[in-house]
Amino acid sequence: MPDLFFVSRHTHLQTATEIPPGGWARGYDDYTVKRLNGGDPWWIVIEQAIELERLRINPQLPSRWKASFLFTSLEDAMRTATPKYWGKQQLLLWSAEICDPSAPRHIGDADLFRDFEGLSYPQVCERAKAYWSTDAAHEYRELITESPIRITQPRFFWAGQGWQSVVIGQPPQ
Repeated sequence: MPDLFFVSRHTHLQTATEIPPGGWARGYDDYTVKRLNGGDPWWIVIEQAIELERLRINPQLPSRWKASFLFTSLEDAMRTATPKYWGKQQLLLWSAEICDPSAPRHIGDADLFRDFEGLSYPQVCERAKAYWSTDAAHEYRELITESPIRITQPRFFWAGQGWQSVVIGQPPQ
């Protein structure tokens, strides 16, 4: 398995912590429909469209609602840290591993979900179809799996001004 990377806004996590799948959906359980702090009520509609395309294309693929999210390159993981998607939160980028290699997984192009401004619902569905395609050449690779993941080593810290290397034994500054 190639190197995998995990980005978390929970900077208190410890090395070897096992993280269960489904955190993305748990976030929607508490989601409030307001635009404050970058919130967008249409994200729920968009994620539902993505899930409906998965069920239509191949229900055996892991659901984003019940998945763990990883990145297949350090560069792709670092691209996630933008105020548009994470706000001004502190982030920690970890090396990570899949706990159950036999669990369903899928690699999709997360860039397809970067900017929906001005798109119609059918256009959103076309992007979802491309995401679930196993033939597509995905440029911004996001790996989702139904397996828990284990974080193994903190690599970089984001405090709003860019990524900084983590020095083992020292708290992020």
